[in-house]
Amino acid sequence: MLLAYKAWLDHYRATGHPKYLEGARGAWDIVHDHFLHVGGSLAICEAACGKYPPGSYFLHEKQHTGENCGSVFWIEINHRLLQLFPQEAKYADEIERSLLNCTLHTQDHRGHFSYHCRMEGQREPAGSKNTCCEVFGSALIASLPQYIFSVAPDGVYVNLFAPATLAGKLRMTTDFPFSGHVQIAVEKPLTLRIRIPGWAGREIPVNVNGKVVVTGKPGTYVTLECAAGNVTFELPLALHTVRYTGADQHPDRSRHALLYGPVLMALTSATALDIPAGELISRLEPVVGKPLHFTVRGVSGAVFLPYWQLTDGVTFTCFPVMGTAHR
Repeated sequence: MLLAYKAWLDHYRATGHPKYLEGARGAWDIVHDHFLHVGGSLAICEAACGKYPPGSYFLHEKQHTGENCGSVFWIEINHRLLQLFPQEAKYADEIERSLLNCTLHTQDHRGHFSYHCRMEGQREPAGSKNTCCEVFGSALIASLPQYIFSVAPDGVYVNLFAPATLAGKLRMTTDFPFSGHVQIAVEKPLTLRIRIPGWAGREIPVNVNGKVVVTGKPGTYVTLECAAGNVTFELPLALHTVRYTGADQHPDRSRHALLYGPVLMALTSATALDIPAGELISRLEPVVGKPLHFTVRGVSGAVFLPYWQLTDGVTFTCFPVMGTAHR
């Protein structure tokens, strides 16, 4: 399915026929609005073991949800659309979300890939069996540099935030997503367009050589005419929750995902928290020496950590059941 969407965009670039672009953008809306988990993995698959009505968002392994190929195709489709519409930041938002969560989650320390992004249970062990997901995952890793910047006649676009150099033009320094500080050393005069993420939640002031020169609105690209110097800004990373709306509902309690900016968090050593969802963030306490790890005050052993840092054999859920249990 997603492979067809890629082909439509390639046909549009080759022929200019609007039907291919209309089809691809309509398909983007369908996937984004009805078949995409909050962490950026696809809640749909071609496998015959389950049916996937819009909004089903199945969590369980038996439903064959979160196939890595789907995440790869989703990234590539959004990259093609970003090339066609370079100032529509929503496409870069999707690339970032799927890369930070799905791509990093499915690759292990050996470089092997797992087939699925499971939303709960245990991380699927990565392998080297020449599956489609391993093949496409490997190719995606090799292509990562192309997603960071775009070079166009109207300037240089900063799409993603990572330590990177664009030879002869600029150098970006950051440890995002562990912090929101970004510095871009501009080496020659140029027009610089910086993505302000849709998840930012507020406008972001952008400094050039220590002075605020422009403020960027979430979900847009901010434009600067830069001479040589330093551009700095702070991405407002913060914890927030998203209520689960899919088919795997608890009979009398709600499920909620926890995110840190675009980073999906996973709860380990517990699948339910006997506290109101509205109290969760106020009860989180950072773990000293472990960035983006949080204990839950009053819940022994429970730890939230980035989904991509899960290891084999650890029981987790990305959508813990919240609220007071009926007794």
